Amino acid sequence: MLLLLLLPAVACAAFQPPAREPGSFYPPDADYQASLERFLSLRKEAPFEGMIKREEAERLRRDYLANPARYATNEWLAVADYWAAKDDDFLRAMLPAENPRQLVPSYSLGCPLHLGSIATLQPVWGQANRWRCTVGGEEWAPGLPVRNPGTGQEVVIEDRGSGWACPAGFPNPGTYHFVAAYRLFTIRCLLSGPYVKPVEFDGPLGRGPIWCLGWAAALTGRPAYVHKALVILARLADIYPGLTSLQTWRNYPGRAYIDDHNFECAIIRNSVEGYDLMWGEIAEDRAILEWFGERGERDYNGDGRVDHLDLKLHIERNVFGHMYEFTHRALPVSRGNSRTWQFEAMAELAVHFRHDLLFEECLNSRYGFRQLLLNCLYRDGRYYEDSTGYAMGVNQAYLHLGQLMGAFQGRRTYPSGVDTAALLGERYRKITTFGARDASAARTPEWGDGGGSRKPMVHPRPQPQPSELMMDIGYSIMRSQGSSAQQQHLLLNFTQNGAGHGHRSQLMLKPIAFGYDLSADLGYPHNLLSPKRDEWVAHAATHGTVVVDSRDQRVGSAGSLDFYLDRPWLKATAASSDNVYEHVPLYHRTALLVSLADDAHFIVDLFRVRGGQRRDYLYHSLSGEQGERFVLQPGGNPAPQPLPGTLAGPEVAWMANTGRGATDSVDEQPERKSGYSYLKDLRTTSAAGDWSCQWQVGDPQATSLNLWMAGSPGRQLILARGEHNGAPGLSPWDAYLVARDDNQQTGRDTSLFAAVMEAAQGRPKVTGVRFLPLAVPQDDGLAVAVHVTTSAGEFTVLSSLDPARSYAFQDGDRRLTLQGALAVVRQLPGAAPELTHLNAPRVELPEVQGAGGPAYGGTVTAVDWTAPAVTVQTA
Repeated sequence: MLLLLLLPAVACAAFQPPAREPGSFYPPDADYQASLERFLSLRKEAPFEGMIKREEAERLRRDYLANPARYATNEWLAVADYWAAKDDDFLRAMLPAENPRQLVPSYSLGCPLHLGSIATLQPVWGQANRWRCTVGGEEWAPGLPVRNPGTGQEVVIEDRGSGWACPAGFPNPGTYHFVAAYRLFTIRCLLSGPYVKPVEFDGPLGRGPIWCLGWAAALTGRPAYVHKALVILARLADIYPGLTSLQTWRNYPGRAYIDDHNFECAIIRNSVEGYDLMWGEIAEDRAILEWFGERGERDYNGDGRVDHLDLKLHIERNVFGHMYEFTHRALPVSRGNSRTWQFEAMAELAVHFRHDLLFEECLNSRYGFRQLLLNCLYRDGRYYEDSTGYAMGVNQAYLHLGQLMGAFQGRRTYPSGVDTAALLGERYRKITTFGARDASAARTPEWGDGGGSRKPMVHPRPQPQPSELMMDIGYSIMRSQGSSAQQQHLLLNFTQNGAGHGHRSQLMLKPIAFGYDLSADLGYPHNLLSPKRDEWVAHAATHGTVVVDSRDQRVGSAGSLDFYLDRPWLKATAASSDNVYEHVPLYHRTALLVSLADDAHFIVDLFRVRGGQRRDYLYHSLSGEQGERFVLQPGGNPAPQPLPGTLAGPEVAWMANTGRGATDSVDEQPERKSGYSYLKDLRTTSAAGDWSCQWQVGDPQATSLNLWMAGSPGRQLILARGEHNGAPGLSPWDAYLVARDDNQQTGRDTSLFAAVMEAAQGRPKVTGVRFLPLAVPQDDGLAVAVHVTTSAGEFTVLSSLDPARSYAFQDGDRRLTLQGALAVVRQLPGAAPELTHLNAPRVELPEVQGAGGPAYGGTVTAVDWTAPAVTVQTA
């Protein structure tokens, strides 16, 4: 052990940190050296210390030798073969030492001629620093002459590594990093994977080649794979300490070395796993030593010769030691998914080096995994990220972290391995089940930066899924009866409106049926820095909710559950958010999912809002590529020709930054954009009477979303088109409806938007909808009754927000009375009527006798936090 501890001191004394570059962050020398010494205090002693243990590697080798044909089409082996055929100097040239690097030439501008996304310019394989536009096909590279379309003059692109300042006159002037982005592209080709798919590439794309080479070496035993992996890692060790991350992150205290501080973690995982898989074969590669010995003084251990021990130290100190230095330095200043992925990378180092100190840091430090499980995880089992897609990505990282820890066998701590379940506890167990509970026939109910696919995605399960209430996160997924393939999934979101990757989607209603997200959620923006992202993609107007006074919802506002009902044929959720808008004391949505049969279900949507000068109920769905598959049924007669301008005003152009509108209320967040300039081709009509509409997906199954809405005096219906996610002007369009209540037209500041929806294939099963008037008019607008006729039976829904009051509704010569929150009557052919109610002391209908009962109440006498469950002594 004494020798083990002395080696690092010799090694670190011989190591000279690289020269500092202006404009880049560097840690204090003492902290920097301390991290290297800490990592090198325990050196790697054997291969197969990670997820693939020696027994598994030997089994794979035997299987390969006995059945080589089975691996003929293996994609990992194909990647390894492609790069193993490359010349050593070719591979070294793909790892340039120069700074800076950049993820893509321009993250926000697309290309100089065509506004687009981060992937608009693609690297051209084999032609250094050259990029091709996916829209126009033009190529861009230093030295190329291009014509300025604004001035007509020819300019020559100049980029010596710090970018080309594209001048005014081009549609998208700004800085383009052709050289810096190509540097990162070639490095990623070997260590992780290109961020943007290259053109004219003649090889396979897949898992990082450094990992594939290590895996192929373990599988086949062929020396060529080991040699090429060593060529890459030895060259990486020459340059890694002097790299300073991306141009945009080089001065960030948590900066990585090669890439963005998130994407660097993939480079770390691939490199350390690949190294572990071929570590035992390094001493057999004599060819690498000749090159290595020519690179200066490399006798690091002072034994008078340059050998594989020096090569291993060179790689382990300059590559993996600095990778540890990065994760150790970055964790205290990181947050969210960055911290999780950095811990995952540190855990890779701890496990594959059997490093007790690193494992302890991963598990129990101030920012360790146990702390993450306690403070960064909802009790429902999902990471607290404000985007479902990102949260699920972190959940997967947590699962992998747990698997890594289960593979750890320390030298002094956990020498016999780790019992992950006992070590990590109930919170980790919840993570392992969350994905299956959340995914709806394989489709995750996305919100925030995630999802957005317009294509069907369904993988039926053997059994239908139960409904889920994610109380801690703040949403419910109501699921209908029927087989998994025919189940409908209805999400009501009342979680916090996040910043970062979150969108403003408070009380969003999202139906998922037949594999489609029929809310047509815009999902992940084509470009995080484009104005379209904040002003439209993330705006409340795109999320099937109510917008007050043309303003976006508040960032950080949160909802609260009022009730949740789960019965075999009836699911219901009610939630409210009284801080989503200032001066809006009532913002409440009740959603019901009613099952008719295995393949037929309908939704009742009741949205109540009080406050503001104008309240807009917006909804849209899949309706063809141009929003042309939308039909307004009798009850409305919109103007045949679209009105000029946009929903923001007849004088406001499409995509204009509208800022504060003329009808703004007192606003504590003036940066909240209207977003209404993104809705165009307006047609208007009165919505004082009941009306209905249909969005048609346009698939062979005739999938549609159908909506029936109650009329209201003074209400206006506006039809519009809004662009889906993607580059402006190059993306699909959706048909939007806006049911508008303006105080000047309605004479009141309260709105009740009452609707019925049905997702159908072929003819809808709902054949009639009647919204029942109050027998005695009352001005609070809180009570509603709707009668739905279907091919399977009759349904009556009564709802109120004031259970202390009685409300009477008139249905022809029938009178219906409700005192309570909710009552639903189902009348199937040949069967007695069936009543389901929630906290309703009084429900009176002609066909139902003795309904209702006293309000439920009592005192909580015990709480079981592990179940979780409460014991109530009834009043």
